[in-house]
Amino acid sequence: MRILLYHRVTDEPDPLAIRPERFRRQLETIRRLGLKLIPLAETYDHLAAGDDGRYVAITLDDGYLDSLTTAEPILREFEAPATVFLPTGIISGRDRSTWYHRPPRFLGWDDVPELMSSGVVEVQPHGVAHFALPKLDDEEARDEILGSISELCERAGVAAHTYSYAAGRYGPREQAIVAASSVRGAVTCDAGINCANTTWTALRRTAIYGWESDGEFASILGGAIDGPSAVRRIRVSAAAARLRFASRLRTFSIA
Repeated sequence: MRILLYHRVTDEPDPLAIRPERFRRQLETIRRLGLKLIPLAETYDHLAAGDDGRYVAITLDDGYLDSLTTAEPILREFEAPATVFLPTGIISGRDRSTWYHRPPRFLGWDDVPELMSSGVVEVQPHGVAHFALPKLDDEEARDEILGSISELCERAGVAAHTYSYAAGRYGPREQAIVAASSVRGAVTCDAGINCANTTWTALRRTAIYGWESDGEFASILGGAIDGPSAVRRIRVSAAAARLRFASRLRTFSIA
């Protein structure tokens, strides 16, 4: 069970973006390799059953507007289910993204019904203000996690099943809060596949940065960066360099 992590699908210059045509080709590659695309919610049932099939779930973090305007039509074209994780305070306009100097447009609550209207895309909680949870005290961490779950259920009218740790930052405390909540599990930014012995409060996701060639993407699906390998170190270093460069242009911050 492999969960893919995307952020933006757009032609705009952004280190978190993948171009629409490349996103489309990646969906074609998944189909060509015979992998089955499933909704994220089904992950738990497959893991509980010890299913040894080869499955892929697609997720997009942060709730950018292009999740609706660009990603959703492509996903609908391929009948590819996907989950968009929403930081509820940013979607509500109470909080702002701290990782951009000049933020792109985010979804608003009025956009969410349209995003989900075709039945291809669902929404799930991604914190309130997208805070790095380990930096918060116990009460703040609970408010960030549980507050986003309850607000999402109330505002979007959906049942929450999976939480996404902001920036993939979590620890035993965060896992315990998720385990005691109403959701079934949580996703991280740790690369790798998920199998029967995977802890549900720390599901692994494979990050796609947007510059992978078709061949590289196929290799990633095959596990090329799952372990502590030289390939993975090179990819992580390249991603960090791109983020630092964008930060110097004052469009993006990795602080």
